[in-house]
Amino acid sequence: MKTKQKTKKVGQVRYILLIFVLIAGLMISSAIIELQQSKKELYQLMSKQAHSLLESLITASQNTLHATTYLDEISRQRLLNYAELIRQMYKNKRLTNQFLEDLSRYSDIHRIHIFNKNGKRIFSSSDSSYMLESERENPLRILEPIFSGEQDTLIIGYKKARFANQYRFVMALAAEDRSAIVLNIDAEEMIKFKRDIDFGALIKKVVEGNSQIIYITLQNPQHILAASG
Repeated sequence: MKTKQKTKKVGQVRYILLIFVLIAGLMISSAIIELQQSKKELYQLMSKQAHSLLESLITASQNTLHATTYLDEISRQRLLNYAELIRQMYKNKRLTNQFLEDLSRYSDIHRIHIFNKNGKRIFSSSDSSYMLESERENPLRILEPIFSGEQDTLIIGYKKARFANQYRFVMALAAEDRSAIVLNIDAEEMIKFKRDIDFGALIKKVVEGNSQIIYITLQNPQHILAASG
């Protein structure tokens, strides 16, 4: 009789343990499934947010590109207008260094130079003893499209000054006898503006403005294109 009761108790214990194991397994499985589902939902949410953020950044970058292109076009057109005036003065034999110096000063143009087709400076807004940055870089090479008659207008663009930590925006216009009128303006403010609104600066501002974002990285399969954080 005692043996039967003992056997019955052992069976009950085993039954209870089996139920416990099944319940524990069910709870663990449920927790794992919920965790996986939560991870999936979180990943989907982050993907949507990242996609939305990327679209906003792309739109902002496009606006930035339009702004910088417009800025370059304004600078180009401004220099072109002055260059055309100088070309007419040169054509009518009325051009002098003093005129170029006055025009440079009152129009906020850094330098104005005129080279003949051999690359020799024949007029300048600066002191004649001043060695031109363009002369140091061989105007024959830089202005060859104008000297050869291939181009009437040459946009050299942004160039770093060799003996100053500054940038210039440079353009040249052809004059008679295949000479070249070269104008450049101080481009430091333009460069700073471009740096302040480029893609890297945009994502940096996004990270700084949202404490929940640790970092943002834009990359292709080979390289990181921009990152902040």
